[in-house]
Amino acid sequence: VMLTGNGKFQMLAGGVAIIGVLLALSVFIPIVGFAFALFIPLPVLFYHQKFGRKTAFVLVALVAALLTMALGRVGADLFFLALLLLIGLVMGDLFDRSLSLEQTFLLVCGITIGAGLLLLAAYGVITGNTVVAMVNRYIALNLQMSVQIYEQLGVSAESVALIRESLDKLQYVFLRLTPALAFSSVLFVTWTTLLVARPLFSVAGLPVAEFGRLNRWQAPEMLAWPVIACGVALMIPSQSVKLVAINGLLTAAMIFFFQGMGVIAYMFEKKALPRALRGILYGMVFVQQLLILLVIMVGFFDIWINWRRLGNSGDDGGAAE
Repeated sequence: VMLTGNGKFQMLAGGVAIIGVLLALSVFIPIVGFAFALFIPLPVLFYHQKFGRKTAFVLVALVAALLTMALGRVGADLFFLALLLLIGLVMGDLFDRSLSLEQTFLLVCGITIGAGLLLLAAYGVITGNTVVAMVNRYIALNLQMSVQIYEQLGVSAESVALIRESLDKLQYVFLRLTPALAFSSVLFVTWTTLLVARPLFSVAGLPVAEFGRLNRWQAPEMLAWPVIACGVALMIPSQSVKLVAINGLLTAAMIFFFQGMGVIAYMFEKKALPRALRGILYGMVFVQQLLILLVIMVGFFDIWINWRRLGNSGDDGGAAE
């Protein structure tokens, strides 16, 4: 779609407004506001598929410039926004190629995390800080903010005091789990963007990568062996080895969470559950930690049990969700 003059200005202004609203909602709504940030890559991907790469890039640059002027500085907020916008750009470019779902997700994660490290390194050179020091400072700041939120929510003074006493240990752990947390976060944002984009783009008549039915997706069987190896490594009396193993397990947990959700979506489709009921049940999964763990286990054991009986000629499954 080619636009000129006022049409192009209005189109870009609309994109900036949408991203601005999502950003504002993610910042000003307590507790659950961060969920709106998950959808920031979507407008960029939409503009990429509808108007082309150059227009999407202009939109990203415009949003970044306006936020920098609004904040008056370059900080963590701008850094994370830039990475979210980049996810939309990269997904748009990769959708135009004949890549598998796994290849697409790995490339999105690799490019996004690689760009993040480069940005941090460049900022570190300018400010005289190391990447580790900046990440450590960000973790400490967010832990302090979390304690303040707990206080505002009326959590008991004893519980808040216990959390404050554990801040140093929590900071130590989170810093060393940053690789898995970063990789899993980008995976989750990419997965969310794809789930929303497929039906939305279909209605809008826009191209989207055809990965087949997502509720029939399976992780490679070979992934089970690194998971088992990481589990065994936890028994080795070495802190470094245990940290590597935990990072591996956390990353695999996110992948098997996707597979577990695919199994659940498949079963919902087979049972023809109303969409409203499915939405309620999906919501319960995301607010109950035990249900999240259960979904991960379902995904992991699906490698051997094959809950959906994939590969059986008489079972064609349901529509993707």
